[in-house]
Amino acid sequence: EYKGISQAHTNQNSYSSMRIHGQEELPEASNVDSYARWNIKGSVRAGFKKRRCTIAIIIVFCILAVGLGVGIPLSSTGGGTDPPTMEDTNVPSLAPTVAPIDLKPCFSADASITPSEQFETIRSSLISQNISDEALFDEPFSPQRKALCWVADADQKSTNEIQWTQRYILAVIFNELETPENKFESSTRLEVSVTECALDGITCAEDDITITQIKFDDEDFEGNLPREIGGLVELRVLDLSSNEDVTGTIPNEFGNLVSLTTLNLKNLNLQGSLPSTLGQLTNLEFMILAFNDLVGPIPDEYANLVNLVEVDIDNNRLSGSVGHIVNQWTSIENLNMGLNRFNGTILDDL
Repeated sequence: EYKGISQAHTNQNSYSSMRIHGQEELPEASNVDSYARWNIKGSVRAGFKKRRCTIAIIIVFCILAVGLGVGIPLSSTGGGTDPPTMEDTNVPSLAPTVAPIDLKPCFSADASITPSEQFETIRSSLISQNISDEALFDEPFSPQRKALCWVADADQKSTNEIQWTQRYILAVIFNELETPENKFESSTRLEVSVTECALDGITCAEDDITITQIKFDDEDFEGNLPREIGGLVELRVLDLSSNEDVTGTIPNEFGNLVSLTTLNLKNLNLQGSLPSTLGQLTNLEFMILAFNDLVGPIPDEYANLVNLVEVDIDNNRLSGSVGHIVNQWTSIENLNMGLNRFNGTILDDL
């Protein structure tokens, strides 16, 4: 297309001349055919110019498209400065895991396995405190063996004698008394990284270390009442009531619980006689032993329990004379001794 024709001379057969503003002067043509040829040539040149412009524009767009295509992935995988997307925040992070320690070789007391130094240290400590019968530490799969293996080789909180003693005793309780489908080794009740003071049913002193109270009532426990509980010498409350499948006798070691103020063993399935060692619990205020199968007389040593406020020993098979003992319980407020086999009189003594 040519603009600004300044002058044109035409006739039937020819054009005299043509001038274009801003372009080169067109040559004169003698006839229409020669001008047509020039016009075609000019059109072709203009078409090439247009095509070159179009190609240049396409190339520019291609470069921009390639640049954007490369730039977007690079920005998303760059130096980590971009904020996380919604999808990123919903993807859970994988925390490093530590494979659990296989304690079964230790449980089995395999003679080919050399015990760890920690194992030997804790074993010696428990023996010196007379917490357990030493022979039970070497009995394969005994509650005591499994508890010792766990405390020594898996537990992360047994860093001193108080803690490993308490955690060992709790481990024995769970190994001995929990039902077969919920035994200690598969239970989450006592965790290797959780302090015993955080357990349900456990109360500790202000130091957050020393256990002062155990309330495991109505837990569906079964098995023999473990003597190891007597090693918790700072215990003030022991409540294992309403566990009807707990059997055995009241251990003599319970006499070591000299800080105890409450002993509640009601509604278990205990047999045998009352241990005379309970007469050492001079701080005892509540002695609840009803609904068991205890037999024999009340030991004379129980006359020392002068701080008793409540005694409930009904529904047993206790026997003998009790007047001279009850007469010493000068702080007594509630006394229930029915459904036993006592004889003699107590009214005069009371």
